Amino acid sequence: MPIRLDPRTQVANVGNLRGTEYSYKYPRGLRLRPGTETHDRIRDLVLEFARNSYARISARHESWQQIDQMLTAYIPTDEAEDRIKEKDSRKPVSIVVPLSYATLDTLLTYVTAAFLDSPIFKYEGIGPEDVLGARLLERVVDHQARRAKMAIQLHTMFRDAFAYGFGAVNVGWNREYGYRRDVKENGFFSPVMGFVRRGQDRLRSRKLIFEGNELQNIDPYSYLPDVGVPIQDVQRGQAAGWCRRENRMEILEREAGDNSFFNGRYVNHISGKSFLSTDQSARDRYGVGSDEQMAAMYKVVDVIYMYMDIIPSELGVGTSQYPEKWFFGVAGDSVVIKADPQGEDHNKFPLAICAPDYDGYSVTPISRLEMVYGMQHLINFLYNSHVTNIRKALNDMFVADPELVNLNDLNNPSPGKIIRLRKKAWGRGVANAVEQLKVMDVTSQNLQEGLLLANSMDQYTGAVDSLKGQMRRGGERVSATEYRGTHASALSRLERCARLGGLQAIVDLGHMIALNTQQYLERGQYVEMVGRGEDELRAEFGDTERIYADPLSLVVEYDIEASDGSLPNSGDPALWKDLLQVITTNEALVGQFDVVNIFKHTARLMGAKNIGDFVAKGGGVQPNVMQDEQVMRQVEAGNMVPMSGGEE
Repeated sequence: MPIRLDPRTQVANVGNLRGTEYSYKYPRGLRLRPGTETHDRIRDLVLEFARNSYARISARHESWQQIDQMLTAYIPTDEAEDRIKEKDSRKPVSIVVPLSYATLDTLLTYVTAAFLDSPIFKYEGIGPEDVLGARLLERVVDHQARRAKMAIQLHTMFRDAFAYGFGAVNVGWNREYGYRRDVKENGFFSPVMGFVRRGQDRLRSRKLIFEGNELQNIDPYSYLPDVGVPIQDVQRGQAAGWCRRENRMEILEREAGDNSFFNGRYVNHISGKSFLSTDQSARDRYGVGSDEQMAAMYKVVDVIYMYMDIIPSELGVGTSQYPEKWFFGVAGDSVVIKADPQGEDHNKFPLAICAPDYDGYSVTPISRLEMVYGMQHLINFLYNSHVTNIRKALNDMFVADPELVNLNDLNNPSPGKIIRLRKKAWGRGVANAVEQLKVMDVTSQNLQEGLLLANSMDQYTGAVDSLKGQMRRGGERVSATEYRGTHASALSRLERCARLGGLQAIVDLGHMIALNTQQYLERGQYVEMVGRGEDELRAEFGDTERIYADPLSLVVEYDIEASDGSLPNSGDPALWKDLLQVITTNEALVGQFDVVNIFKHTARLMGAKNIGDFVAKGGGVQPNVMQDEQVMRQVEAGNMVPMSGGEE
């Protein structure tokens, strides 16, 4: 559940910190104990920026909540519907027709296929001396991406971008420690026999088990951008941050392993909740995450993290009179738990923003789902009004003369009942005693109109039937040519937004991740040989399965290979199959084209993702194309023997 920010309260909860003091050794000799001038100046600066940012971006929260309701397919029931469900839980009530969810699922399916196949980040060496290093760097980064499950965070980033207009991620370097077992020889040393082995022992020791980049998603509700610059120009802003809900144990554990965090023990003496936070997310339809009793049990702490360009001499944290990038953290609006220069070689805010539907100027662009929200809302109304009319028609309505009919018998709902006439009406017959009202279904066309609106939604968002795996609706048969043309046009629309999202987020993340790896990686690792650039690596390291990547070998000049947003199998396999046949049967073309790579590309288009697994080690048998006259001369010279007719 996201943290919702409310700037109305402006008094920090610092009362319990008076008289409390812990012995901390702060970085760079600063005095950052709560209550000191430098500490309070940093705290006030961060909170002031958070309030100003929220005052602008909170105007979008109501619209985002409506999107949340559409994606959870949930409409809160009113009192009348609650009574209906109490009487009969099987009766339908108002729902959200999940068309927006289907659209979002289609868009996410496309970008997942376009970007999240391994390797996610592709590097090319700038100079000849950088080629091998860039190949190794790509494999090391790919190992980090798989180990840190970056595809999950990137999927969430794209989901936020399509639902709310932008998605934000923070990239940082993580060192993960754990315990491992080592085998040690057990014995004693003899002057005569030397070391006498008595057995082996298993020893448990704390070790570094992973180091690498990791991504952290930033909830759009809690994101605090610089509202003076467009959403995609985060590096041009003076600051950017977010509010994250943590707990006391998490803060103390991080402080124990990272000496750049401090003041964690002071958190126990404050309420922990930010005066900028309220909890009103529309995603949590059942209120699972809003239990205040559980929040108090786990000592929930709201932490505002902020990257800022500051002049250290003005803030009292240094002597420089020029801007520097710093990273701050304020817990519970009271305690500064982080105040550190940025320090990364890339010298940027380690944030990446994906906004594929941006206009180039807006701080919070309109999302793709938000553009068709009105149509989704109308479809819900058409469907729910039709259900309401059906529910009304199924409850038979009668007009009865109480002087002729026993109303108690008429109200009895049991089947096979007998409705008795009053004594005065005996012998007159039952005509005109009870009549059923005629019910006209004015909503009979609602579902058909809803289908037309659904088709319009697909056209506006680009999530058309061919991308959803559905055939075009129509009486005539869909030809292969028509399908290929329609499908290619639909893909090209999604390629545009995917390419923009890749340029905005994937490229920036690729640079930051590569530079972090070159800066912080301490130990080498073995990486797989197979993959992009395998030929160059085998030419250098020989025929082996894995090669050792030393941290120093990764310090090369590189460039990011930006994806064009197309799918790996977006080509026409039938066309490439025909081309391959033409090339292999033409001697002039065989010498001009790489037949093996064309075959691999054709196989991938036909769905074989792991075609590289079947390549023979060492390249297999290399064909040598010769003219017929040359072959005959070699046979006459005894250098060649026909396959049929040679000696045994």
